[in-house]
Amino acid sequence: MGIYIFQLIFLFGSSAVINNSKADFRQKRKRILAINLFLLWLVCAMKAPSVGIDIDGYKRVYEASAQWEWFDFSQVYYEEGYTVLMQLFSKLGADFQLFNAFVYTVIYVPWFVFLNRYTRQPTMSLLIYICYQFWVFNMSGLRQGMAMSICLMAFIILEKKSLRRIILFVVVVLAASTIHRSAIIFLVALGVYLFSVKISTLLLFCVSYLLAIVFRPTVVSAVNSIAGKYQVSETITLGGSFVMLVGFTCFCFYIVYRVEASRKDTHKVRLVNVNISHAAVYMMLCSIALYLVLNGSNMLRGASYASMFLTIALPNSTTACTWKSKVYVNCAVSVFLLVLYFSDVLLANQLNIIPYKVF
Repeated sequence: MGIYIFQLIFLFGSSAVINNSKADFRQKRKRILAINLFLLWLVCAMKAPSVGIDIDGYKRVYEASAQWEWFDFSQVYYEEGYTVLMQLFSKLGADFQLFNAFVYTVIYVPWFVFLNRYTRQPTMSLLIYICYQFWVFNMSGLRQGMAMSICLMAFIILEKKSLRRIILFVVVVLAASTIHRSAIIFLVALGVYLFSVKISTLLLFCVSYLLAIVFRPTVVSAVNSIAGKYQVSETITLGGSFVMLVGFTCFCFYIVYRVEASRKDTHKVRLVNVNISHAAVYMMLCSIALYLVLNGSNMLRGASYASMFLTIALPNSTTACTWKSKVYVNCAVSVFLLVLYFSDVLLANQLNIIPYKVF
């Protein structure tokens, strides 16, 4: 697991060096993100098929796809867009390692653009990405990893309001759903256009949670009637995925409270990135939609689209705090994330990523 520990050491070391340079904030943020995401890309792109529980299966299907007829989607359960992408590379004679490198390019370029655009604390954002499931999941879940990253670009499209951008957003999300169908949940991000970000809005969302509980059997029954093989239960287990969604709810209340409080101070308001409010609205809408139509592992996979926004909302929520308070919060969060990473990812060998081997 040495390479994974080195990633963390490199993150803190490179951030310290860059933050002590004479560059302005934007340059520092860009350099921290670029250098560290490039390292993460290298680790992912150069790993052997034995690293990551699903990678060897992806490799076998990729090699077999070279013999399939074009647009023959009956050979595997993979989504149509990913299947065509596999065939494009395999029929051109590219080996799986090259295709793997391309896949991780699709995953990491949007992460760089997204974080470089929104985060005020790049080191904390990267620490969340590495320690809070995203990185280890991308080491194995290629299709959903690509779909999630494409959705990040779709979210950026919604920055400005226009019909053209709404149409483009829908097209991009639908394209992502051809890589992994879970991406369809991201369409609820359109809610950032429809709802103003206030505590009263979030209270309305909480009422929607209660209604989701009451009407879940009716909604799920309707969804199952048109979803074909993607059937879900009309009941729901109050397990880890449910706790995650409740956690989103509490956190969204907190960051919206911070944004509203900062508006009373003309100095602090300039320091608060309003996009964390949009992220809060999205996480709430996504959570409600997930609660209505998913359960179990499907909900956990769907919730990952909402949790992506923790990488900007959590670091940016401390922007308006005093320097001393920010240090305390960052230290506490960092310790929690590192403990979580070592206990749940490395020691548990989550998704079979240890030992690490180069292709």
